[in-house]
Amino acid sequence: MAHWLAASVLVARQVLDEAERELVAGLLDSCDGEHPSRFSGVVLHWMVALIALSRGDAARARLVRA
Repeated sequence: MAHWLAASVLVARQVLDEAERELVAGLLDSCDGEHPSRFSGVVLHWMVALIALSRGDAARARLVRA
C-alpha cells in the first residue's frame, strides 16, 4: 500500500517517471513471496496503465495485466 500512496502523490505532482518506478517496485515486492500483502496489486497495474495512457501509449497500456 505504501507504494500506491507514494505513487499517488507523485502522479498528483506530475512526476510520472518516479510514480511508475514506485509502482513497479510495489509490483516486484508483491511478487517476491517474502512479504505477503493484503493490498491487491490490481490497482498498481491499473495505475501503470493509466500513466501509459497519459503519455499517449495505448499499446503499452493494453499490455499491462493484473
